[in-house]
Amino acid sequence: MTDEISNNIRLSESLLPRTSITSARQSSYIKATSNDEDNNDTSEGGCMDTLYMCLGSFFNFFSLVTMIIPMLVPDMQIAAALSLGIVVFNNLFGFFMYKIGKTRSWPKPLDVILFILFLVQAISVWFMPKSEFFWRFWGGSYFGFLLWLFSAIFWYFGSPIMKPLTEDMYGIIGATHPTAMFGIRWTTGVFMTASFLQGVLFLPTGIQFQLGNYEKAWSLMIWGAIGGPVAVVLAIVFSLYGLPWYMDKYKFSIFDRYKTEITEWNEAHPDELFAKLAEEYVVNDATATTVDA
Repeated sequence: MTDEISNNIRLSESLLPRTSITSARQSSYIKATSNDEDNNDTSEGGCMDTLYMCLGSFFNFFSLVTMIIPMLVPDMQIAAALSLGIVVFNNLFGFFMYKIGKTRSWPKPLDVILFILFLVQAISVWFMPKSEFFWRFWGGSYFGFLLWLFSAIFWYFGSPIMKPLTEDMYGIIGATHPTAMFGIRWTTGVFMTASFLQGVLFLPTGIQFQLGNYEKAWSLMIWGAIGGPVAVVLAIVFSLYGLPWYMDKYKFSIFDRYKTEITEWNEAHPDELFAKLAEEYVVNDATATTVDA
């Protein structure tokens, strides 16, 4: 019985990779050599991969905080065009990364959602100039709540917005590993919470504007412009550091919770990296036990 528990504990260490958004930290910027295509292939490292990682992280984050641009640029038409341009550029950069083999899919759900939202804003501002005040005072809530809504719809239909990032790191099949799915659910949920919170933070701005309290609306807008990006940053920090820490600290309890699913997954995908790591761990443990005996 003791040996079985020991084996399970050792096995759990190989079955619980840091899948949360360790994938988001490296995912799109490492060559997408998924386990389901070539288990022995490895990605090329070096300065270019580091550059891709930094650029991708910057563009992704900047796309999420473009809703504060109307508060920084006086001309709303220019602000809307600039915001849309940033999102379009991020999509083009994602396409470039996909074509050179750094990611497994394009476009990403989050990029599609942001493109649609900012396209609507740009069309409205350019063809209905009077809508400028709506976007200035209600824009934060518009982006926050609709980003949450579209993310929920994608999740409902089986495409959580963080899933493609995990697929980039571990492959399409690898991303279905129970612990990978655990990370996807948490990171997607945290991001959706940050989006909803952003919408809530901007509500007082819109309400005060509707009541005719323009000076108060402007002052509240500043707080929303600070709180919105802070919520996004906290979600990113949690995904990059908080969740991996949690999964590492409680890896044994997580393994116990998904033990049956993990075993079934390994049996169904024996050629996948996670399954091979588990098998290797068992072999090494058996060898060590034999030597000790």
